[in-house]
Amino acid sequence: MGNIGYFLGCSSPEGFHSFFGELCPAHSGGYTYIIKGGPGTGKSSLMKKINAALTDAGIGTELIYCSSDPASLDGVYAPALNCLAVDGTPPHTLEPKYPGAAQEIIDLGKFWDKDILRSRRDEIISLSDENAAYHRRCRRFLEASALLREDILRLTLACADTAKIKRTASRIAAREFGAPAGRIGEERHINLSAVTPDGIIFFNKTVETMCEKVYVIEDENAACSSALLSLLRGYALSGGHDIIASPCPLDPSGEPEHLLIPALSLGFVTSNRLHEAELDGAVKINCARFTDRAALRRRHVIFILHTDNLMGIFAMVKFIAEAADSLKSAKEIHDKLESIYISAMDFSHMDELAKRIAKDMLSRRDA
Repeated sequence: MGNIGYFLGCSSPEGFHSFFGELCPAHSGGYTYIIKGGPGTGKSSLMKKINAALTDAGIGTELIYCSSDPASLDGVYAPALNCLAVDGTPPHTLEPKYPGAAQEIIDLGKFWDKDILRSRRDEIISLSDENAAYHRRCRRFLEASALLREDILRLTLACADTAKIKRTASRIAAREFGAPAGRIGEERHINLSAVTPDGIIFFNKTVETMCEKVYVIEDENAACSSALLSLLRGYALSGGHDIIASPCPLDPSGEPEHLLIPALSLGFVTSNRLHEAELDGAVKINCARFTDRAALRRRHVIFILHTDNLMGIFAMVKFIAEAADSLKSAKEIHDKLESIYISAMDFSHMDELAKRIAKDMLSRRDA
């Protein structure tokens, strides 16, 4: 399997929601390199160098991208080595719980000229505060989007054939999951989709890499798909399968929007107006089959959901676009901060530092 990518945290109605704490736990033998430093201090570049060294050594990696700047890395995870190099700065702050034994801090601050940074103190503070303000604005639009989504789900599910959804989930589980394994599966979380400065990004290539068979659940209202995936998640876990669940960014603590079962090379992804899943050879399930269209018309739900008004899907899409635009503005401010820190950094030690960390990671393979 080649390298795969995903987010491990994203902007949400709750603020920044993170799954970083789930990855590479110390009690499972994991070791984490927590990279500290300001914007523009080379955290992402260092991780890209570490990834290149691991890839050259034949080690498969999982690349954790930054949802606030999708061209940058927040982490590199090597499952075969049970090692993680990760950005441990806000908004996904990480601190070593077992320093030296299971985690270590990589401090890039020792490579900067503090006199340069102190001389631009007021500028750094002003830009940092402006960046935070745009992130707060993003959150407000996502809060509004989440309220609309909640209402859309309520209206749609009231007109759904839940018994038919349950029968469909049961048939798929019987066909795909096999006999129960006598254990409860384990669950980890990632974000296959997130709101970013470039709009909503969906990691379809990750799904294609990890899954030989994919079900695409087409659901313009994202309601019946949520109910179906909730049932499939339960069947998979009770059948003893370890799963990767990816929730909706508008409900990061809720039911999965996408579901992967690596051991079966099987995936289930939602396709809707926010992110269309275009996957060759996928089995498609159209959720219109679960909806009573006549009931929707009687309740005027079709008008509410699908006309250009301030109540339905069109409004939700517009609010999410405003949230993405706020993140774009925040990134522009962040880029200015990076330029200040870059001017204060000595990057001459980065290659050697990357080699040292990669060598340390690879030593676990030979232990």
